[in-house]
Order: sequence, then C-alpha cells, then structure tokens
Amino acid sequence: MKNTKKIIYTLTFEGKPLMAFFLTPSRDGVVFGMETPREDTHLTIIPSKTGKLGWHITDRTKQIQQPWDSHYSPELLTEQIGRLTKSWVRKLHPNHIAWVMTPYLKTKIRNALYPEVETRQVTTPLEVLWGELRTDFENARRWKKVKIRDMASINETLALREEDGIVKYVFPAQNGYFLCCTERQYLKFRYLLLKPFGFDEYFEYIAPKQRKEVRRILNKILKDRGEKNKVNRFT
Repeated sequence: MKNTKKIIYTLTFEGKPLMAFFLTPSRDGVVFGMETPREDTHLTIIPSKTGKLGWHITDRTKQIQQPWDSHYSPELLTEQIGRLTKSWVRKLHPNHIAWVMTPYLKTKIRNALYPEVETRQVTTPLEVLWGELRTDFENARRWKKVKIRDMASINETLALREEDGIVKYVFPAQNGYFLCCTERQYLKFRYLLLKPFGFDEYFEYIAPKQRKEVRRILNKILKDRGEKNKVNRFT
C-alpha cells in the first residue's frame, strides 16, 4: 500500500537530480532517510511524554540493526543555547539604522527554499543552498531601511546591521535589548537546534555509502557540461 503521507525532498544540481530524502510519520514518531529502492538505512526521531527527544538509526544491512541511538533533554539544550547566546545580548540605541527584507526578497527566498508541498514532492536546487544572500542594502527592491525602535511595530523579527564592515543579524528581545550575532554565530545556533534530532549522526553514518554515488553523479553532470575538472571529494 502506498504511503500517502510520505514527503520526498529532491536535491538537484543544474536541474538534474542529485539525491533524495523522505520524511514520513511512523508509530514511534517520524522517520527520515535517503530515498532509495530498499530504504535500508533511516533515522527515527522519537518524542517522549517526559519532554525528552530520542532518536535511533536503523540499518537493516547490519546484524545489529540499530547501531546508534541517543536521548536529549530540553534542560541540556536550554543550557547550551544560553551559553552560546549570552554574548549576543546588546542594548542598541532606538535610532540606530538596520535593514529588513522587502516582501519581494522574502517571497523569492521562501519560494526557493520552502516551496509549497502540494504533491508531497519538494525539489530544492543545490545552487540555492550554496548561495549567499547579497547584502546590497542600496537596492531598494530588496532591502528597506528602518530604525531599530520600529522593528516591533512593523512586525519584523530579523534585521541586518553593518558594524565596522561586518554584517550582523539583529533580533528584538525585551525592554530595548536585542540579540546581535554574525552569520557564522547564527549558523552555529541553527546547528545546535537541529543536533537533538540526530541528523548530524545520520549523515555521518551514511556518508561512506553515499559519497561515492554523489561523486559519480556530479562528475557525470560536469562531463555532460564539458567540464574537465572532476569532483574528487564530497562531504
């Protein structure tokens, strides 16, 4: 019987499929894995009634079919987030200038990264994931200048500021305080939020199996394009 709740995420490069993942509910929680004919290795994420989050990796090709598992408590995650973001807290002058995305730019990013899941087939180009956000603040079509004090009234939860030549993310907190961080710090924060779900360990586990196949696909795409440089490494 076909699983009608299963969502397939396909990663493409230059319009050609590179790899695909599936996400589907299960009796224990949520199952995530590489979309292959056998689906012999997957990650199961299991929420518990006590608030803890558990996960295990299932590999049906092994004698021990669950070679890796772990549990994560909300208290530990809160403590780690607190340590990471402690230095981000800043008191900014209300008249300081920041930049927020225009509706045009927000829509463009949302459509590229989070397409509507109507057919349960989601395609994301690798070029989008590799891309960088242009901080061309002089471009009025992409960016709007605001004062820090106005962020709450215009319902903006993220703005960008340039300090000493470094672009920083600004998030409103409380009582005139803000969280200010660099892009690298913000990516570290996002990684910390995902760590309890076991994705990092899952990709580390399947890397030896999938690296060779991904390298082969990329080399074929480059060959079809006439490129001489080969992809020797993919991590």
